[in-house]
Amino acid sequence: MIYISGLKLRNYRRLREVDIPLKRHTVIIGENNTGKFSVLELLDIALNPTRRGIFLEEKDCTHGFDPDTTRIEAEIEIKPWTGPVFGTVERALFDPHIDILPEGSERILLKLDHSLDPEDETFRTRIRFIKADGEDDRPFITSLRRKIPFFMIPALRSAARDLVNRSGTWSRIVSGIKLETESKESIKDIATKAAEEIMQLVLGNELFSETTSNFGEVFKAVLWQEESAGELSFSAMPTNQRELLQAMQIIIKNPGDLNGVSVLDHGDGTQSIAVVALMLAYINAMGYSNASLAMEEPESHLHPHATRSLIRYLWNRPRQVIITTHSTHVTDVVKLNDVVLLKRRGRDTVIRFVPDDYFSGQELQELSRYIQTIGSEFFSANFTFYLHRITSLVIMFYRLKESLDKTLGYHRNLLLLCIFGPFLSSPICPNLL
Repeated sequence: MIYISGLKLRNYRRLREVDIPLKRHTVIIGENNTGKFSVLELLDIALNPTRRGIFLEEKDCTHGFDPDTTRIEAEIEIKPWTGPVFGTVERALFDPHIDILPEGSERILLKLDHSLDPEDETFRTRIRFIKADGEDDRPFITSLRRKIPFFMIPALRSAARDLVNRSGTWSRIVSGIKLETESKESIKDIATKAAEEIMQLVLGNELFSETTSNFGEVFKAVLWQEESAGELSFSAMPTNQRELLQAMQIIIKNPGDLNGVSVLDHGDGTQSIAVVALMLAYINAMGYSNASLAMEEPESHLHPHATRSLIRYLWNRPRQVIITTHSTHVTDVVKLNDVVLLKRRGRDTVIRFVPDDYFSGQELQELSRYIQTIGSEFFSANFTFYLHRITSLVIMFYRLKESLDKTLGYHRNLLLLCIFGPFLSSPICPNLL
């Protein structure tokens, strides 16, 4: 297995120049308009195998597009799921493109470039494999997206769209099913017999018989005009394989309910979970073993407990998951170094995170426990002071009284942390401030 380990972006929307570390499980947080969705969408544009093309526009450039000097660039780094080197399966798929780093570890590097093609003076988006020395190493053709697939579930989730629409997830699952002729005939026979029984129950034997008889008599007299011409039957369901599968409904019967209800008749929260389940089913059904799953704002329409349960479920799957969120119910249940913070700096966005090797295992465990105790609003604070003792807190208030009063008057989420104990043996990570 593989996962996307990093994304470098240059001149893409608000992300003028950023280097975003990604892990097997990553939570991306930040204020509105910092570029969280842009990160997911760029990966979806580059790697989603269901997209028919790679489309970027001049308006996607950070500060306007100058055809002579400006281009949108992205580097997508992919590493082995476990260990420093790729396994046999991955090596068979990507061997010509595997890049060996100086320390002996391996990676695959993709470079996206959106710029003016001087030959025909049109803007084009290209993706190619490259090596550490910048050497061009063949184009990343569309068929290879199936080998490094990326799927995104947007915040506006609709079970109706994914279950009913021809372009929805369920339709894509159905379109991938290939049945033998014998199986198709068996399905048709079973569906026809079942449908006739349903019609008899609904219409009653007498009305069903009378209707069938009259239809047959009229058709025979007007159209067939032969003693033994055709047959006529009624069906309450499609007999075509694709139409039958598309007409199926998912019925949910909650514990304690007397009857099940179609998922389309449930509320937005239940439908939201159904969309997640359907996407996971699609990924597994299509055999996308290397697929990365991204989800925008999983907390939408969900109770806090359901949100936490969903995150724990996804975090326990052997698959890369990248989430963007505004909810502390998400950040409360993940590790501190799983979080990447996007912050505005003027017109641009900067990245803040805790490197894996910054704290010792014990320090990280104690700090995570402390943050969970006070609540992960810590991540959303506009201003944060780290103080080691009560005297420091008193001095801070004395020296910054006027500044604090003014700040508290205009910012509700000023957070003061008094951190006690010996677990912070080094200064707080500068990447987090």
